[in-house]
Amino acid sequence: MKTYGKQLKAGCQLLWHQLFILLLYAASIDLFNELIAIPILKGLTTFILQKAEIPFVNYENLLTIIVTKPWVIGALILELLGILLLVYLQFAVFLWLIDDLRNGHSYKKLPRQVISSLQTWTWSAIPLFALYFIAIFPAASAFFQTPLLAKVRIPQFVIDFMVKKPLFCTILIISYLAISYLANRLALTLPLTILKGETIKAAMRTSWQQTSGKTWLKLLGKLLLLLLISSLVLLIAICAVVILQGVIDRGQAPFPFIAANCLLLFLQGCSLIASLFTSIAALLILLELVDSQPLNKQKQSLSPLGRMVFSVMAALVLLATITGNLVYLSQLDTKMPLIVSHRGVSDQNGVQNTLPALIKTCKLHPDYVEMDIHETKDGKFVVMHDENLKQLANVNKRPRDLTLRQLTSLTVSENGHRAKIPSFDEYLKTANKLHQKLLVEYKATRYDSPDAVKVFEQKYGANLLRHHHLVQSLNYRVVSDLKMLNPKLSVYYIQPYNFTYPQSLANGFSMEYSTMINDYSFVASAHQAGQKVFTWDMNDEDSIRQMLYLDVDGLITDNVKLAQSTAKDFVRTNSYANKILNYASILPLNE
Repeated sequence: MKTYGKQLKAGCQLLWHQLFILLLYAASIDLFNELIAIPILKGLTTFILQKAEIPFVNYENLLTIIVTKPWVIGALILELLGILLLVYLQFAVFLWLIDDLRNGHSYKKLPRQVISSLQTWTWSAIPLFALYFIAIFPAASAFFQTPLLAKVRIPQFVIDFMVKKPLFCTILIISYLAISYLANRLALTLPLTILKGETIKAAMRTSWQQTSGKTWLKLLGKLLLLLLISSLVLLIAICAVVILQGVIDRGQAPFPFIAANCLLLFLQGCSLIASLFTSIAALLILLELVDSQPLNKQKQSLSPLGRMVFSVMAALVLLATITGNLVYLSQLDTKMPLIVSHRGVSDQNGVQNTLPALIKTCKLHPDYVEMDIHETKDGKFVVMHDENLKQLANVNKRPRDLTLRQLTSLTVSENGHRAKIPSFDEYLKTANKLHQKLLVEYKATRYDSPDAVKVFEQKYGANLLRHHHLVQSLNYRVVSDLKMLNPKLSVYYIQPYNFTYPQSLANGFSMEYSTMINDYSFVASAHQAGQKVFTWDMNDEDSIRQMLYLDVDGLITDNVKLAQSTAKDFVRTNSYANKILNYASILPLNE
């Protein structure tokens, strides 16, 4: 523990003595990623898909793309390798920088050192490096965050689904434990590869040997404690700032507004410092195992050119940050998002997609009720989410295997409730009678009849328009067909992931929320194109606030009351303290 205290102290000292150099690094990487790398990568992906006349890549069209247009997959794989190389280079820069500053060496050798780090790369090592990276990234991202890999995460809805199933939950827990174990045993691989020039294979072997016995467990404990300390410090800063601003808000204008801008800038600085400290301390803990050296406390000064570059970059970052803060804090017309009940229920008040649940949920006054439909054996439409009836009705059949009469005779049960499966006609009629607008999700399967979408539009298109209902689908063919058949119909495209700028015939997008965190560009691009963005499905205050901060248009949730109260609280404009608290929801502490 004494050694650990020294390592944390060394991290603080290094940050304090070399603050300007480290801030220059942070600003340089941030500007490069946000202004150059990410726009180029997204633009490149969009360009590739446009040339191939592919609107989106998802699980439904992936096999078709592989078979008919393999060059697209090849191009995307090359792009992915380019991203991995960028991440590797940025980590190498940071690692060499910390090592040089720790040992009192000149940071001016960085370009030559980073180039030397690439000498161990061979074509045969790339697959092994990619596998290693996949294994270690989930754990490493807690200490070294990069927007280049912001989309590399398991969508929250997949985790939620697995947690509810004992078998899948067990698999998930074992997987996390295995990944944590591998990440710790292989944690020294990149430092050994970059600093010592070892091949990736040799470095993995060395790392495995040096973390044997209880060493890996001690390493894990140190890193977890580091995260806890950093999070607590940031949490204390957030609480102090919000409380102080709450007191200042009682004063006369414009003092509360001026104070809010200063305190928000201070909080952003605290977040940056906490992030830098976490990364530096984690590296020092690893470097202690690779090459134990005492910290050189000699402060390195920037050259005249370095000072000029730092001044310019600091001015740009400060100007952009202050401008953004001014705009954010002066927004007095924050709009209330649309609140959408997911599958027609709220807080487990009934069986999903059933009439009793719809009637109960309507009393909560959601803006829309999202529900799902499938085509039946006799070409009609039934309200059902799952592609198999086993889970809710204990019948091992697909909706497409049974007629509408057979389906509506079945009873479904969930969360202690029971109800009959309704037809879409019944559900739509009831919603119209209750003046409840719907978000109809069209569930397309490979078993559907060829003209199913056309039949759906002919039978329900006018009704949907008259009562201002919306339609959404995960199948882009359904989206495009509906827009071709009825251009006036509001149709949304569902995406579990987004890798490109939004380009679609759809009126908007329905996005899985956990893959949208901090993705301002997608929402802004969609709004610029006149398209709306809904996100699904957030069921806690933090995730709801994160989406509201992105300025999404609709929240699809399993808890209507919570979403309504959180959204109302978020859009209140009479408290700058509340706005700062809203901003705090997007800080790394809450990710």
